[in-house]
Amino acid sequence: MDIQVKKRKIKNEYIVIVVMVFLFVFVSFLSLSSIKKLHGNARVINYVGIVRGATQKLVKEELLGHPNDALIARLDSIVTELYTDEQTDQHDLIVLPDRDFLNHMRQVQEYWSRLKNQIQDIRQKEDTMPLYDLSQDYFSLVNDTVFSAERYSEKVLRRSLISLIAAIGCFFLLIIISMACFLRSLRIQRKLAALNAIAYIDPLTGIENRASCERLINKLKTYPPEKDIVVIMFDMNNLKLTNDFFGHKGGDKIIKDFAQFLKSEVRESDFVGRYGGDEFLAIFQNANDAAAESYLSRLNSRIVARNSICVNELEKISYAAGHVLGSLGKTTMEDLINQADKNMYARKLQMKRKD
Repeated sequence: MDIQVKKRKIKNEYIVIVVMVFLFVFVSFLSLSSIKKLHGNARVINYVGIVRGATQKLVKEELLGHPNDALIARLDSIVTELYTDEQTDQHDLIVLPDRDFLNHMRQVQEYWSRLKNQIQDIRQKEDTMPLYDLSQDYFSLVNDTVFSAERYSEKVLRRSLISLIAAIGCFFLLIIISMACFLRSLRIQRKLAALNAIAYIDPLTGIENRASCERLINKLKTYPPEKDIVVIMFDMNNLKLTNDFFGHKGGDKIIKDFAQFLKSEVRESDFVGRYGGDEFLAIFQNANDAAAESYLSRLNSRIVARNSICVNELEKISYAAGHVLGSLGKTTMEDLINQADKNMYARKLQMKRKD
C-alpha cells in the first residue's frame, strides 16, 4: 500500500514537472519578448533624438535661406513611423504601446505640421520669428517625448528582469523537483526490486522459490519448439529422520547446503529452484543429455566430498534425481516435469531396494 501511495506521489511530481516545463517555456518566451522590445525601444529613443537634432538643423538652414526638402521628407517618414504602424522607410521602428508616449507623439506630429507650414511661409519671405518661436516649443516637446520613451523603456526593462529572474527560478525549481523525483523513483525501484526478490526467492536457501519456478514454466511456453530442454527433479531422502534427531535447524542446514550445491554447478542461463519442502527443480535450456549427466556427476562429487567429513549418517545429504530431455514442439512443460518426477521416484525406489 505504501508503494502504491509513493507511486501516486511520483506521478503527481511528474505532472508538476510538466507544468513547470510549460511555465519555464512561457516565462522564457516573455523574457525574450521583453528583450526584443528593449531593442525596439532603444531604436525609438534614438530616432526621437534624431527628430530633435534633424529639426534643429532644418530650422537653422531654413532661417538662413537654405531649403532642404530631402530632410523634410526624411523627418516626415520618421515622425509617421513613430506614431503609426505605417512603414514609410527602412527605419524599422515600432510604435511604443505607452499612453504617455503616444500623447506626446500626437502633439509632435501636430507641431511638425505647423512647423512645415511656417517653413513654407518664410520661403515666401514672410517673418521668421514665428518659425523660431514655434521651433523652441517643438524642441521642448520632443525632449519630453524622449523622456517619456525612456520611462517606458525602464518599465519594460524592470519587467524583463522580473521575467528573467522568474525564468531562472523556474529552471532551478525544475531541476530540484526533477532530482527529487528521480531520487524518489530510484528508491521505489530499489524497494520494488527488494519486494520482487522476496516474492521469488526462497528465504531459507536463497535460491528461486516455487513462484519463480511457475513463472519460468509459463514463460517457457513460448520457447522455440525446435530447441531441447532438460528438466531435472530432485527429492531429498531421510529428511524426516534428520529433523527428528537434530531438530528442524539440522534439517534446514542440510536443505541449505544441498540448494547451494545445486546452484553452484549450473550455468548462468540455467535455472534451479526449490519446488517444494524437500523438492528441487532444475531446467536447462538449449541443452542435451550429456549436459544433464555432466551436471549430475559434478553435483554428486561435491556432495560425496561434503558427506565424507560428516560424523553422523543423518548429517549427510541423500537425494534422488530424475531427468528428462524433450522439446516443446513435441510435448509440454507440464509433461516434461511429470516425466522427470516419475524418473526421480523410480530412482528413489531403486535406492531404497539397495538399502
